[in-house]
Amino acid sequence: MIVMKEIKKTPVMYGNPDSHIDRICKVLALPLTPQDDFTAEDVPKSDEPIVMFGVCPQKMGIIRECWRVGRQFYTIDSGYLGNVRAPFHKFRNGGYKKWFRLVPNDIQHCGAIQYDHDDRIERLGVSPIQFGRGDKILVALPGHIACTYHDIDIDTLPEEITQEIRKYSGREIEFRGFPSGGTRERFRENQFWKRLKVGDIHCTVSWGSVAAVESTLCGIPTISLRPCITSPVCSSIISDIENIEILKEDRMQDWLRGISKVCITSDELHDQIRALK
Repeated sequence: MIVMKEIKKTPVMYGNPDSHIDRICKVLALPLTPQDDFTAEDVPKSDEPIVMFGVCPQKMGIIRECWRVGRQFYTIDSGYLGNVRAPFHKFRNGGYKKWFRLVPNDIQHCGAIQYDHDDRIERLGVSPIQFGRGDKILVALPGHIACTYHDIDIDTLPEEITQEIRKYSGREIEFRGFPSGGTRERFRENQFWKRLKVGDIHCTVSWGSVAAVESTLCGIPTISLRPCITSPVCSSIISDIENIEILKEDRMQDWLRGISKVCITSDELHDQIRALK
């Protein structure tokens, strides 16, 4: 069981009724603070940790104010691994919310995570694969939430990133838009790894965790232009695009061990939230 450092204050469980966070509140017998009743202006008024599920523009206002005043917060979301059917998952789990993550003061774990055992990797059923590579550069454009979080203008981004890539490479560039059909399309019907399987991608460029994680697990080098869970093992600068590093097996295993530590079950998630009290 993973237990985070205890904070002897009851967390503010922030979200909407009939949502994931509301169901967690009922399990833990904690009160829900509705989003409409708590705004960024309320953040400096107390110092209890805030817990929220996912991110939206309203929650971004809360997050930015927490950063400004130094108030502790935690975001919950789906785990980085284990929730989708994919060739790098040994178990055919179709449950989108089997594994979770609880992230302190951010929406992703962006630094190296130390964990020296393989037991949790085995429990997740993760095993990297090696797709063939080709000549194209695949640019995975960020979705609305990532654009809001990183202050990205999606209307100008394709031209800007094309100009930057052209400084270092003449390869064909293919853009992949963020799936617009919701969770089902993104995680079941139009998964990123399926495009990589074609075998014509030299490397990927992304701003978020799903594309970067799946590229790495499929043996396709990736450049992540914003901090994310793959930052410890991938490039973050476009100038590397023609000489991008191939991740070696030992570094892959160390990275997966770290991810496995923070991919948690619902019971572990509940235990970690209890430890905040």
